[in-house]
Amino acid sequence: LTLSPARREAVRHGQFLPADSAPPAPEVAAFDEAGQLVAILIPHPSGMLKPKKVFP
Repeated sequence: LTLSPARREAVRHGQFLPADSAPPAPEVAAFDEAGQLVAILIPHPSGMLKPKKVFP
């Protein structure tokens, strides 16, 4: 999953993303536009993707 700059910042601040941002999976790796790993996201019961681990 590649994040736009706005979504990258949202994830870094702990905000959830819509689950339709990525295909269903136990974990989703999220990258910025330069290909750097930003976060590992996991499904949340709310139907959103929750940041599990965020990288600086």
